[in-house]
Amino acid sequence: MIYLLRNCEHKSEIQTYIKESISGKKIITKVSDSVEGINNLQNEKRGWDWFQSWNLPERKHSICKIIQKKSNFIKLEIDYFKGFVAQLASGYNENSAYIEKIIDFYLKNWPRDRNGCTYFHGDFSLENTVFLENKIIFLDWEHFCEKSLPHGWDLLYLIFESLYYSIRKSMAKPILKDIAIVKKHLKIIFSSCTLLQVCAHAPLSSLIAFMNIQKEIWGKQFCKFPILDFSKEQVYFIDNALRKY
Repeated sequence: MIYLLRNCEHKSEIQTYIKESISGKKIITKVSDSVEGINNLQNEKRGWDWFQSWNLPERKHSICKIIQKKSNFIKLEIDYFKGFVAQLASGYNENSAYIEKIIDFYLKNWPRDRNGCTYFHGDFSLENTVFLENKIIFLDWEHFCEKSLPHGWDLLYLIFESLYYSIRKSMAKPILKDIAIVKKHLKIIFSSCTLLQVCAHAPLSSLIAFMNIQKEIWGKQFCKFPILDFSKEQVYFIDNALRKY
């Protein structure tokens, strides 16, 4: 059986399906027939290959395979990973343990060069993360970028997207408990990602500025990212609160 999972969401030009065999084995299929969608799925293939090379080298087959490719069409098949996925709507405090696991994994394992730079996932969200028994798997590599960018930008996005949903849940300004946890997480990141330390005085506004400068990474999907919906007042409040508390 084949189920439609996503149909060109957030200005994406990609359709995503889950294919399930009679035995119950699942596989993810992604297809596109547009120029941008084809480029994104070629990024996805490159991202999975890179991630597999250092995090899942024991797998003898490719996690992500190009099944069909023409000038105006591409089809990928991607292994299905069954595990736990945290829900952004639960709030920052409730998800803090999972965020800490991702930070720890990233800082210990994500490759970086001698200058402190690395490749960029581009949509480093809790909901794109699967927790297995002894592994963490990151999904949706459509915005994978092989530019040499400062190690840690993906982590800043993870933190502030999670905070955004926490604020939306409370329908108010972030509670100080969330701010205190965010500050703890940022301290860990900045202590390891030295190229990001210049952003420590205003990390949220710095992240938004970075995304605007690098917006070609995301193409038509740039506007889908929740942190871009923070108001100027919220950005000022959060950056100021992180300096105070």
